[in-house]
Amino acid sequence: MPIFLIIACEVASFSFLIGSFLRSITVGVAVSVLSGIFIYSLFQQFYNPRILVCGVTILASFATLLWSTYIDAWLGTIFMTLILTFIIGLVCYVLNDELIKKYYG
Repeated sequence: MPIFLIIACEVASFSFLIGSFLRSITVGVAVSVLSGIFIYSLFQQFYNPRILVCGVTILASFATLLWSTYIDAWLGTIFMTLILTFIIGLVCYVLNDELIKKYYG
């Protein structure tokens, strides 16, 4: 199914964004593998595509939180960091949810 390929690409890209923030490809690979195994095992346990959507949303929000704190350090506030994290998490959740509804179920 193409859904699993798209979800896997999202997991890998957000994981490598986290690894690049920490300036370590090893951390990116470790986060990618561990989050992929964790999300896949939860999906196999509950067999619910909502697990995939929530897992990718958490990774996207965390990657956005890390990078926006780096950018927001010059402003001296965390308001934009929180707003941007919320918006990216919401967009990722809605788009992945619509993708799952259209092609999976």
